[in-house]
Amino acid sequence: RRSREESNLQPKVSLNWQPNDDVSIFLHWEKGFKGGGFNAFAFREGTSDVGFEADDLVYEEEIAENIGLDFKLWLFDRTANLNVSFFRQYAEDFQVLIRENPPGTIGLGTSRVVNAEEAYSQGVEADFLWLANDWLTVNASLGVLDTEFVQFSDGECPVGQGDPADDGDPDNPRCNQSGKSFPFAPEYSGALSLRINKPVEWLGGLTFTAGALVEFEADQLLDVDLDEAKRQDAFERYKADIGLRDDLRGWSLRF
Repeated sequence: RRSREESNLQPKVSLNWQPNDDVSIFLHWEKGFKGGGFNAFAFREGTSDVGFEADDLVYEEEIAENIGLDFKLWLFDRTANLNVSFFRQYAEDFQVLIRENPPGTIGLGTSRVVNAEEAYSQGVEADFLWLANDWLTVNASLGVLDTEFVQFSDGECPVGQGDPADDGDPDNPRCNQSGKSFPFAPEYSGALSLRINKPVEWLGGLTFTAGALVEFEADQLLDVDLDEAKRQDAFERYKADIGLRDDLRGWSLRF
């Protein structure tokens, strides 16, 4: 039988400055919490078997501080909108889902939450929307992201690999992932799209529609064990469509 009780105060301070109708600037700071809990599939509770000394049943609450600076701008006689956000989030006891397969375990092993001692993410995000004229819309976005497990001694080891002897903690059977980036977190990402919606009189009032989209992402790790063999290369993806739409009758056809 286990129980736990947590109590916290979540402060937030936000300032907004609007020097004119086309510019709005936000500065904010906040502190947040994610409750701790129990691992439903863990079986050990502080035993010393195979080197696992910690209580596998329990994980602690996550505490995060976030600071951000946001700009919202109207451009080109308010036909375009640009949003830019700078952010940094620092977390203590960052909750991470790992898998482990200790000796004697059959199958996929145990999935459970552990706490990374320190971690941060920081970067900038921007999106741009422009109504170039009455039939053409331009949309663009860009993200730059920097992440790091500042200290994470209980990381998941890659499949088939044991705890390296030179990771700074020889008594811990898990892998030290301190100094490494998060998985699923490309350093750069972005997209650019063009969309046409133009009524055509000689088609009986039907609307001609067409669009093109290009997306890109930098290389990234695709598993929580941070195995370099699971790193996906940077890629671009292209999409396009063309079609007709009847707003009065409520149908559309698109290829």
